[in-house]
Amino acid sequence: MNKSRIPVSAPMKRTAKPVLSEQNPPNPALPARGRNLNSDARAPKTGLNRFRSEANVRIINQMLTEEIARLKKQLAGSQEVNIQLSEGSEKLRNEVAELKSQLEKYTTLEFEILDPVSGESLPSFTEEISKQREETKLYTGKLMQEIQDFTQAAAVQSSLTQSLMAKLCAEQQSRYQFKAEQHVLQGEMERCKASLQETHRWLDAP
Repeated sequence: MNKSRIPVSAPMKRTAKPVLSEQNPPNPALPARGRNLNSDARAPKTGLNRFRSEANVRIINQMLTEEIARLKKQLAGSQEVNIQLSEGSEKLRNEVAELKSQLEKYTTLEFEILDPVSGESLPSFTEEISKQREETKLYTGKLMQEIQDFTQAAAVQSSLTQSLMAKLCAEQQSRYQFKAEQHVLQGEMERCKASLQETHRWLDAP
């Protein structure tokens, strides 16, 4: 009995395993361990970046707070010096006014005190009055110089105070702006976190 022959049209070839590449993307409906591992590997890096960002925010905020506190302390000291200079200058002006009044009295006495017998000025008394008047004039000149020095020091201190106030205002403005930017950044981070969580849920879905 003759065996029937099966006609062979062509040799059978083994089907090659599909190679995943950019041209053959994985099916999102199938569980892919590689994709899950990659997404899980990205999570710690994202958390680390967030931790670094928050740490930088805290450091900058602390630096601004310390600088503002330092400027406030320096400004308070400058204002205290201004008060002392103003009080010292006012005190010197009062002393000068009293000395000028005393000089006028000495001048009046020098011409009004007369000898009741001769009707002439008393030499000894006139000499003493003249001496006191010269001493008073000298002391008045020194006080006037001190007032001038006080005025110059007060002007310098006032300029320093204004500069400190400008720096303080600038630092406070920087802090307000930083807080506003921090608020925006926090919102962006929360949105990124929500998006990342949604992506993880989608990747882990069966």
